[in-house]
Amino acid sequence: MEWEWRCAWDGWIFLLWFGRVRQDQILLSRREAIMRTTQQLSITLPNELADVVKSKVRTGEYASESEVIRDGLRALLARDRAVESWLQHQVVPAYDALKADPSRAVTPEQVRARL
Repeated sequence: MEWEWRCAWDGWIFLLWFGRVRQDQILLSRREAIMRTTQQLSITLPNELADVVKSKVRTGEYASESEVIRDGLRALLARDRAVESWLQHQVVPAYDALKADPSRAVTPEQVRARL
């Protein structure tokens, strides 16, 4: 007679039959079934960037290669937000003001003279 043993590990529930894990019996826990918060990706990096990632882990600055990539992506997103903010709060108003009053325009010669 088949018997079942359930064990929870890292959000997964494994059903073991006769001491073997049956692949078709792996179930997600309720938490995982509702929403998965991570996604595994495979990326290819130039050797120079791969060496940088590995060096950051080797020196202990980061615990894993994934942490290095996550931190880099967070920095990229922060930079994108900063550029978007600059465009919205400084460039667009300056453009609108110049469009409303073209006499405010500066010629290339005036720009060179100021440099």
